[in-house]
Amino acid sequence: SILESRLRFFEELGIPRQEAAKGFMGRPRVLLKTSDELLVANCKLFKRFKFPDLEVGKLAFKFPTLFTQTTASAATRLLVLKDIGLSRSEVTELINKFPRALEYPLDTVRTRVSWLESIGFSKKKVAQYLLRYPTILSLSLENRIKPRYAAIQEVVPANQLLERVMSKGAWLSMTDEKFEITLAAERK
Repeated sequence: SILESRLRFFEELGIPRQEAAKGFMGRPRVLLKTSDELLVANCKLFKRFKFPDLEVGKLAFKFPTLFTQTTASAATRLLVLKDIGLSRSEVTELINKFPRALEYPLDTVRTRVSWLESIGFSKKKVAQYLLRYPTILSLSLENRIKPRYAAIQEVVPANQLLERVMSKGAWLSMTDEKFEITLAAERK
């Protein structure tokens, strides 16, 4: 049966059978509708990027939508992250840290990268920033990122701005209240 095939598949990647069975209860449609060929092809792709078997299994299990996209689409997304300046090991680290990075439209990723470059980040700094604060990919550029950057610009001297943005990257994901407190502390 297809369920038995999937259980064996995840077991070979290091996911215990009971854990896999429980997982299917939460995501039956996604995990069962994907073809064996697509799962295997995408797992091979992630392995080429040096993901250990168990990590591939965990990713496939926790974020099955990563494995339902075509292999060409997944490969393109991995290569875009490399083109940003991330090494293979950094791409692996980023995806382990924030698997949804592969789910965002490529335009979203490119827009965030372009914006970071527009404020003065070098390609290397962009890569470091994405690795350190990958949630920038999930936040609205117009409603969250730009307004907060503008607020920080008002209180941080220009010659310290990029370094402060790098060191205080969490300012993007803070609640509005915490951001205001942090901003007030910067004003002092």
